[in-house]
Amino acid sequence: MKKRIFIVLFFLCSVSLFSQVSFSIGGKAKQRIKPIAGSTIEIGTHITLKDYKTTLVIGQGYQGSPGNERQPRLVFVADCNGKDVLIDPEDAKNIIFDNPNSTDQLWQIISVNSDLYDNISSNGYQYDIRRDLEDETMDMLYNFQKSYGFFNDEYLDDYIQSLLHRIHPITLTDGRPGNLLIKILRSNNPNAFCTPTGTIIVTTGLLSTCRSEDELIGVLAHEVAHFVLDHQIININKARERKKRAEFWANFATTVAAASEIYVAAKRHVNLGGSLTYATAVLSTSIANSVLERLGAEFSREQEFEADAAATKVLEFMKKDPKALSAALSRIQTYCTLNGDYLALISSGTHPALSMRITQIGAVDPDQFNSKKYDQLVSFVSTFNAENEYWQGHLEAALELANRNIEAGVATEEDYLLKAIALRSLFDTPEYNQEALGLIIKAKALNVTPDDFPQIYKEEGITLMRLGRNQDAVNAFQTYLQRIDVGNEKPQYLLDEIAWTKKMIFKINAESPSSGAIH
Repeated sequence: MKKRIFIVLFFLCSVSLFSQVSFSIGGKAKQRIKPIAGSTIEIGTHITLKDYKTTLVIGQGYQGSPGNERQPRLVFVADCNGKDVLIDPEDAKNIIFDNPNSTDQLWQIISVNSDLYDNISSNGYQYDIRRDLEDETMDMLYNFQKSYGFFNDEYLDDYIQSLLHRIHPITLTDGRPGNLLIKILRSNNPNAFCTPTGTIIVTTGLLSTCRSEDELIGVLAHEVAHFVLDHQIININKARERKKRAEFWANFATTVAAASEIYVAAKRHVNLGGSLTYATAVLSTSIANSVLERLGAEFSREQEFEADAAATKVLEFMKKDPKALSAALSRIQTYCTLNGDYLALISSGTHPALSMRITQIGAVDPDQFNSKKYDQLVSFVSTFNAENEYWQGHLEAALELANRNIEAGVATEEDYLLKAIALRSLFDTPEYNQEALGLIIKAKALNVTPDDFPQIYKEEGITLMRLGRNQDAVNAFQTYLQRIDVGNEKPQYLLDEIAWTKKMIFKINAESPSSGAIH
């Protein structure tokens, strides 16, 4: 008797876990389907999924409960020849659906053809795990924010959030918690990942690596697919089945703290000045991977391919070139090759190499997607990344990013100054040094934020020395000295800069005017 009461209560509780969600996706059976009670549905029969619910069926229920007792199980309610029938989630994959007329319908079709509903049917909504994941995600985001980990540009944030809303509604409508939200992480490494709560983190490097809105939509849709299809929860369930859940969550806080400490330790002053005061560290690959693993976001080859396929379908539905995602992946591959990030280029365990994903989608020339409007949109991000590339010794990458802003007509002092320094450092010929001087003069004439860039005069002095114009160089250094030698209390880096400038002026004056350029 007690056992029966328990089963009834268990069923009533389980029903509350599932929200009744209205479907409206129809199609034809591609093979015979045996519904839960009722006659077999023959090939070619039109079926319309209306919603899903729990019902009692013989077999295993949540958590693989044993026995032949009737257990609560998730099923689809479908209209078949004017009659409602119940179809198992696995059988619903045998329906060839009609073309969707909304993004909601598209995602419903994608979801039905995935393992999402099989997982929910077997395990329920698992709110306990989702609550843990929400706490861990909040801790991770807090540590990133505390360490100045996010790039703030309200206009850009608003724009990307609007793209996200065009791809998928901000919230899920099937009872699972989470909200789609964008966060921009300060890292030159082009990457993106979605947390189990729906927060999609894209790096500044990814935004600069993409060259069009279509490419960015493709990347965002890929991450949305991981969230919508519950890949993180599925991965955690697999880990739990391997009896590793305790180990899986162990030391998560330590890992996040370590990532923050690496960031803070690597933070340094950027002499270029401006509102972007500090260079930021790229998160350690090993730290990033361990965080992703604990969030269930270390995806398998099948899951990556599934997310890519979903993204291309979204692009196609939005009247975009479905190969835009391939273009973005190709650009990431090029970046990783030039900067020696070979781990991203090869297969790792069950994770596919970038080349495999590109081939699966279809290779394309990325330059056909280049958009001046997009470059204008992400110009602040490109300047930020150019500064970081410069400080990491990637002069050609810094030059390319600065050039993009100049060609897009939105360059500020930072961009002209970065291009000048890169040209001077890479080539050091009279022609390129003269071009660098012209860029510095343009930067001075812009007058956008002149008080933030006393370094213009320092770089002008160095460039004039390269051109053998020593007296003009002295004048530039003296102006630089006047701009930085102010106030009584100065930080050590500024005291060092003042001492360097005074020594340079002395050095030039000590040289014979006829000696030419000083290197």
